[in-house]
Amino acid sequence: MYRIVKQSNGVIWCYSELGMGTTFRFYFPRVAEKPSRMTTPAMAMRVIPESGEPILLVEDDEALRVAISRFLEPVGYRVTTAASGAEALDVMSRSSYDLVISD
Repeated sequence: MYRIVKQSNGVIWCYSELGMGTTFRFYFPRVAEKPSRMTTPAMAMRVIPESGEPILLVEDDEALRVAISRFLEPVGYRVTTAASGAEALDVMSRSSYDLVISD
């Protein structure tokens, strides 16, 4: 999350109090452009084709790998995962993919 906020010229505010918990707030700069018509995840989901395109997901964080796979598979993508760049290269040597997602 930190990388996404910083790449967007945003700021993360964190407040923590012993026994009370921690609050994180993410601030992003305003943009002059109007948002596109696709403003909700449900609307975006309708335009994704369900023809089983193969995707290679390269992510070292296992929880994030699982979460992204669980998001993509129900809308029709065939997701293969790799935990490292080296593993991804090995997987790619055996199959081809329409899209590679990596941080």
